[in-house]
Amino acid sequence: MGKLKRSMVLVFIMILSVPAAVYPMSDVREPGKVFHPQIREIRGPVMVKGVRYMIWEPVQEGMLLLSGDVVRTEKGGFARVEFASGVIDLYETTVMVIPSIGIQDRKKDIREVAVEEGSALFDINPLGVERGFEFRTKNVQGGVKGTVFTVSYLEGGTSVNVYRGVVQVSDTEGSEDTKAELVAGNGVRVEERAHFKDVHKFDPSLALEELGTKKLPELNGKGLVSEKYKDRVKKEKKDKDKDKDKDKDKDKDKDD
Repeated sequence: MGKLKRSMVLVFIMILSVPAAVYPMSDVREPGKVFHPQIREIRGPVMVKGVRYMIWEPVQEGMLLLSGDVVRTEKGGFARVEFASGVIDLYETTVMVIPSIGIQDRKKDIREVAVEEGSALFDINPLGVERGFEFRTKNVQGGVKGTVFTVSYLEGGTSVNVYRGVVQVSDTEGSEDTKAELVAGNGVRVEERAHFKDVHKFDPSLALEELGTKKLPELNGKGLVSEKYKDRVKKEKKDKDKDKDKDKDKDKDKDD
């Protein structure tokens, strides 16, 4: 009996002495499967910290992200996160958190993120009546069911710009008197207490066109669509109208 006990102890010690690499962590998953958000494209310096890493580590393209992870783009950095419900593009100097919510794991999809700093572009697929996607900053929260929009937290305030669809926003408590609905072409800036009365108007068409060429909408220092960007939209529209007028004149000359 004594020999049996000694043998069991020796086996237990041997198991403990085996390198951890032989037994991979249970949260490691094969790349390419949309079980959790995945980094699909990076440019410049991008870092991650979370359940697997207690310190900031460089992101690798194809890396799978888990609930509780934090992604940070440095100056000149860019990261694209793909998941079942859509795509998130992170501008430079941005920090985004994927909250630790168990229901995300069960659904194998992400339903909420927090933009703690910087700016992010969201392209969310159409979702069902009972499903939605939520975002949060330090003073604003919002929900969508299939939308293209940007969210920024810069200089102590939140900015939201809607390029397609509808975004519902409120303060972080969901107070009724702060709730508002933003449609395509609307942008707002919230400094402290959430209120969405001062709507910033812009033409979303150029932004949607440029997204097809992987260009991010230009934002100013407070996260709203920049005036230079709006001026460029107007100029391009005028040029298109001029070209149409020229074509009409040519057709008239042919008829004459």
